[in-house]
Amino acid sequence: MIENNPSLLTDEKSRNIFQDFGSVVIRNWSDADIDGYAELVADPTAMKYIADGHPRARARAEAEVDRFRKEISTRGWSRFVIARRDDNKFAGYIGFQEVNGEIDYGGRFLQQFWRSRMIPLSYCLTLEYGFEKIGFDSLYATVHPENKNALSVTKAFFGINEKLVSGAFGQLVRFDLNREQYNQMLREPNRKFMSKAARVHAETNA
Repeated sequence: MIENNPSLLTDEKSRNIFQDFGSVVIRNWSDADIDGYAELVADPTAMKYIADGHPRARARAEAEVDRFRKEISTRGWSRFVIARRDDNKFAGYIGFQEVNGEIDYGGRFLQQFWRSRMIPLSYCLTLEYGFEKIGFDSLYATVHPENKNALSVTKAFFGINEKLVSGAFGQLVRFDLNREQYNQMLREPNRKFMSKAARVHAETNA
């Protein structure tokens, strides 16, 4: 049983902007994000290694965004929007989903952001939020074994416990991370990376 965190629902900022750092904003969904999300899930390349590997129709995208928004409004977390600070443009999503009593962690980006520093920054920000603000005890992430780019990024943050598991659409690589492991092995390196990223952002925009 995953409990809601009422403190996340009483803070106006927490319901709209969850993390704000450098070039990245992790925030709640708006109607303006539906087009970006629909574009993402309709992209055959982006969806190749997700679930059945098929692009999704706009109606399904709209229903998924509606679910994300309802979950955030009732329990304070779900999949969040990743936005570019400069123009608030939808870049992708990242966050949490309850699956059979466990917390699945994952995200996807529009192709134009695949080589962006926004990806590791988003991982740093949401892991910090999940363990330190929401208070999750553990998270897991699954990646298709042929999705080399996603494997590389996920290993950097979840590479402590890795195993091959059977999923509904074939085998997946599962990574597990608990709060103790995060605090001991990732918290400080993540913060150092974020500090470096903030300096680069400041110098670029000076």
